[in-house]
Amino acid sequence: AMFDHVLDMSVLDDVMIQHQQEYQSEFPGVDASTAVLAHSVDIQNLLESQGCDVMRELQQNGYAVIDTNIKATREARNLLAASLVTKSSQDSQIRRDTTRFLDRRDAKLLELEYHHDILMGVASYMNERFDFHMEDWPFPPRAPATSACPLTNPKYVQAAEYRENEFYVAHR
Repeated sequence: AMFDHVLDMSVLDDVMIQHQQEYQSEFPGVDASTAVLAHSVDIQNLLESQGCDVMRELQQNGYAVIDTNIKATREARNLLAASLVTKSSQDSQIRRDTTRFLDRRDAKLLELEYHHDILMGVASYMNERFDFHMEDWPFPPRAPATSACPLTNPKYVQAAEYRENEFYVAHR
């Protein structure tokens, strides 16, 4: 930044874009508009039930906490508890819990398909209603993301179980 008036770094833009596109994660995400509940009123109802303007919080804070408050059946909780076997490898000051990553097939087997679909539907909803001002970003989003719809979905959602004295501390 201090050499802006002396050095023209613009020639590096294409090199950096190519590097970003080629050497990040092999999986850049799935087009959010293909989620089962994309464009669903269920997502709108969820966000409107939060008691705050989720989109405004996202814009102001860079994040928003969404409490799905969707209860799992006792059977689903038991199935999930039986399938969770991996203790988190993150720092024990950040979290102490048991986790598992679930794709839609796993979620269906655990009777958590709707929970999975709600989580995967949020990115599509936000892409449709939030101006991310991508023209201000130095690099274009990685495909399948676009400037108009920069949010994508991951392959998996993370399920976690918190037993007595286990916790998660929000962090960046």
